Amino acid sequence: MSAATLPPQTLVSADDFLQAHGDESGVELIDGVITKLPMPGALHSEVCLTAGSILRDFVKSHKLGRVMSNDCFVRTR
Repeated sequence: MSAATLPPQTLVSADDFLQAHGDESGVELIDGVITKLPMPGALHSEVCLTAGSILRDFVKSHKLGRVMSNDCFVRTR
């Protein structure tokens, strides 16, 4: 099941999304709708690395926990 084959009105649960697209990049589930994402460019990558490095250094030096990159799966609801 790919994002292109789903009608726009079809809502997908988070569990169904994970089963079908759990290892796939370039797609997100937003309010039950599978959404294709554009491939980011070099500037995006540089900004993410810079921000992540600053956050990681701060969090590690203060022993606050862990910092993940923008490529990590996060389930918010």
